[in-house]
Formats: sequence, structure tokens, C-alpha cells
Amino acid sequence: MKTSFDRYTIYDFSDEEIVTEICRKVKALRRSCCVSQQEFAERSGVSIASVKRIEAGTIADLNICTLI
Repeated sequence: MKTSFDRYTIYDFSDEEIVTEICRKVKALRRSCCVSQQEFAERSGVSIASVKRIEAGTIADLNICTLI
């Protein structure tokens, strides 16, 4: 998988690759803030199930609005 997302290469990535990278970054952000998945869900206004799906990269049933 490509590792660099920037304005010059974004179109070289599939939708799945982009969403996977966003999911990875969401998990890293939550961990860097030292908050649990439950606390992250509460603060972001989504369900804990959504947080778990995002962090797992389960994108088949993930609503893009939830991810945003």
C-alpha cells in the first residue's frame, strides 16, 4: 500500500485505501489522547460500535458521514 497522502497523489489511491488510512489515523489520534473507545465515542457523538468498526477498518457497513 502507498504510504503518502498529499494533494498530488490522492487520486492514485482507491476509495478503500483512503478510508483505511483515515481509520488508522482515527485510532492513532484516540490513542494519542489517552482516551478509551467509550470516551471517544461519547465525545464524538457516535456509538461505541461505530468507533470499533472505524478502528477495525470495517468499512463495508460504515456510513461516510459517521466517519467524517
